[in-house]
Amino acid sequence: MKRVDQKLGWVLLAITVTFISYFVYISDGFHGGGDSLAHYRIAKFSWKHPLYLLDHWGKPFFTLLAAPFAQLGFKGIQFFNLLCGIFSVLLVAEIAKELKFRYYWLAVPIVLLTPIFFQEFFSGLTEVCFAVLLLLSLWLRLKKQFVLSLILMSLLPFVRTEALLLITWFGLQDVLERRSPQVLLLLLGTVVYSLIGWAAKGDILWLINDMPYVGGNHIYGSGKLFHYFLIMPESIGSATLFATLFGLAVLAFHSLNSAKEDRWIRNYVLIPMIIYIGFHSIMWFVGRVSLGLPRMLAVIVPFLAIVIIYGFNWLNGMLTSRIIAIFGWFLCYTIVMNTYRQVELPVPLGNEERVLEQTAQYIRQNGLTGHKIHYYSLYNEVSLGLNPHNADKCQQIVHNRANPHKEVKPGSLVIWDAHFSPNEGAMPLENLSSNEHFEMLKVFRPEPAFNTLGDKPFEVYLFLRKAD
Repeated sequence: MKRVDQKLGWVLLAITVTFISYFVYISDGFHGGGDSLAHYRIAKFSWKHPLYLLDHWGKPFFTLLAAPFAQLGFKGIQFFNLLCGIFSVLLVAEIAKELKFRYYWLAVPIVLLTPIFFQEFFSGLTEVCFAVLLLLSLWLRLKKQFVLSLILMSLLPFVRTEALLLITWFGLQDVLERRSPQVLLLLLGTVVYSLIGWAAKGDILWLINDMPYVGGNHIYGSGKLFHYFLIMPESIGSATLFATLFGLAVLAFHSLNSAKEDRWIRNYVLIPMIIYIGFHSIMWFVGRVSLGLPRMLAVIVPFLAIVIIYGFNWLNGMLTSRIIAIFGWFLCYTIVMNTYRQVELPVPLGNEERVLEQTAQYIRQNGLTGHKIHYYSLYNEVSLGLNPHNADKCQQIVHNRANPHKEVKPGSLVIWDAHFSPNEGAMPLENLSSNEHFEMLKVFRPEPAFNTLGDKPFEVYLFLRKAD
């Protein structure tokens, strides 16, 4: 039966990857908004501007891994995420086999086609990369490769910061299992990046001093403590959640069992998920460093797959393989249908990007592409083909907010958008609209209207800096 599971898994993987690859290739739009574009930009220019490899917000280890793919364009970093998704499936299957589980072919639909994980393949975001590296480090532990596992774990905070909480938990497990000297390897990534930053920036404490999440709490917002649990049925799917709850019920039933697989699922799957979701739930509730974005749930999807496979294997002693397989195919069907309802394919441009595309078309049609352009949204770089390192042609953000005319040269354009300009750029609209040195050329508003970050109507204003 193991051979049947293996063959079925490979067939499903080939079909699913072909399907996803096609739509990644033909889609004009993307998921993840400005964050996707920012990660792409940092990775793309890191080869010519190595300090990008130490960009704290961009996540240095993610940038290092994604940079070769980003040289191929934005599609390149999307396919990098798809590659991470493929390896996530393979690692879930390998973990399942190491724990003597069957039905590991279920990893293919659960991981690749769950809506919130599926959307990541159309983005430049970090969640899938983080998930696959975490899975790899746990698989190495199962294979008794503790040194390699700890070294890899030490690099996880440079893909996603909340990894600090997870590796603290894993370090505690090592201490309890009396691998105390080895646990110091969890500091290796921090030590190495601190020394590299010291050499490049002259600041050995740059990881603290350059922390990007200090301040800005006014733009994060807050919400219900159980926000992430409430959005799980839509982001993950009710059937997947039900199958997960069944697996957790089996784990609870075996809570006093000393079997290796039960302890492993509890310590390295269940508790890390609780830590991860709990952290994001609390941060959203108190309004700190969290926008309550559903995509944070993508990280736990492969771990849900492990729990589900664990639950299916418990059925072995109660039901025939054929009946269990029917349950598995039904789960696959519900996952596919849920993703079909949740994710539009091909992925279209987002609401904000469509308005910015209209702005770019206006600039081209009116012969304004020769003017220097100041902008805030990174999508302007894509739509207008701007090189952010060519200061003669463009500049992101007007830094002199009180007197923008002193920084913006006559004849230059300023693209002000209601999302990035007043929030990340801290540029109020009135600082441009009421300034006599600027002429408002056109206002672009979406139909129908919608609100953006800060609960303000999204709109784009195009200004021309007049001659003195």
